[in-house]
Parts: sequence; C-alpha cells; structure tokens
Amino acid sequence: MKGVEIDYNDQKICAATASGITFLISNKEGEFKLSATGEDEKQCIKVWNIEDLQIGDSITVCYKDINPAEITAPTYVRDVNDEESENKLMLEMYQKMKKKLGL
Repeated sequence: MKGVEIDYNDQKICAATASGITFLISNKEGEFKLSATGEDEKQCIKVWNIEDLQIGDSITVCYKDINPAEITAPTYVRDVNDEESENKLMLEMYQKMKKKLGL
C-alpha cells in the first residue's frame, strides 16, 4: 500500500490508506502542526497528527510502499457515515474553539 513514512525527532510514523495520503504542514497563529490524512475503504477518515512543531525539529518524509502490518495507529478515525459520531466531533470542536476564544 502506498503511503508516507515520517521520521520526527527519532519517532517513526507510517501512514497509509487505500485511497492515498495527504501530507500537510500548517502554521496557524504561530503554531506549526504536521498531519497525514487518508480515507479507507469504509470511507472513514484516518488522521495522524504531530502537533506543536518546534524550531530545530527534524522531519523526514519518505513516500513508499508500506506493509499494512507496519501502519501506525492513527491519532483518530472519523466515520463520516456515523451521524452521532459526527455530531460529537462537531461539539468537541465547538467547545475547543469556545474555550480558545475565552467565551
């Protein structure tokens, strides 16, 4: 299965799904984050996150064939077909944003 192997400060994360992987480094309000995301055959979205990148962190990304047994467990899995799960996720995101905004 095609995917990415991410070496981050001596940690190794193997991320792969049947549909492929999107790899992203983002900077929001001075916080750098790394994520790899893909959708599996059941249309569940799998996300691998590394948050709070710091200056001097070492990141190596290698696109390669990955044995399914070597895939790292995702940070979380989002089942877009499960309405209850989606509602819970939206509520958690709302609560997190509300807290961040001090409301």
